[in-house]
Amino acid sequence: MRFFLWIYVANIMHRVRWLGVNVGRLSLFAILLGYLSLAQPMEPVYSAVVHHYINLLWLCFGLSFIFAFVPSESFILSMLAMYRRDEFMQNSIVSKIARLIKYFIKHDLLGMQYSKSIYRKLVNNKRVKLLCWAMYGYDVYKGFKFILNFVWEIIVLYFGFVCATWLYVYFTHANLYYYGLIHSSMELVWAVVSFLILKILLVPSFSAIRRMIGRIIIAVLKDKFGVNRFEDRINNKLAMYEKEGDAI
Repeated sequence: MRFFLWIYVANIMHRVRWLGVNVGRLSLFAILLGYLSLAQPMEPVYSAVVHHYINLLWLCFGLSFIFAFVPSESFILSMLAMYRRDEFMQNSIVSKIARLIKYFIKHDLLGMQYSKSIYRKLVNNKRVKLLCWAMYGYDVYKGFKFILNFVWEIIVLYFGFVCATWLYVYFTHANLYYYGLIHSSMELVWAVVSFLILKILLVPSFSAIRRMIGRIIIAVLKDKFGVNRFEDRINNKLAMYEKEGDAI
């Protein structure tokens, strides 16, 4: 009965999590629409009301990150499966009979001393807790990723609007009350573009940097554990044998 109750709770919590993160994503889209509604040559009379709702939507977007910490249904079901598997391996009638046969063979027939089973050596409470926390961290990461994936789309749309507005003002010399924000945003665009140009020309790719760091770590570990000295002795032995073979 408890198992089905946990399934019901997991389903409810999954709905709460899904609703919270999706409301956060939609609030970000509504924020973009609110700012676009203010993009007029003269400041509209309803700007104060729109700014009030925009602030509320920003608060809603920030609160949506809390729902990413709500465990998902897949996480809870994985924990239940792990618990039931551990319960079967320790307390089921099948596991008890298997342990009884093992103890009879080892202790009564072979006279061996008692030792923990391989399962108990590999699975203990500390490792199970670490595994649970790691799975929960990955579950939270998936929640944040689901929210923040939409952020990049909004950023691209915003800077597309900024570039289009900047070009419009540049060619028409129009007077916009919010051009100060456009100008500062374009400075950020130029800074990002300059950084990307320098990165493409001078900085190696992240995969190359990752491989280089990996090789450095391996070299340090080989030197620390004496692998290099062992390899040098092997090379010296090989050179000695090959030298004697060439002499023959």
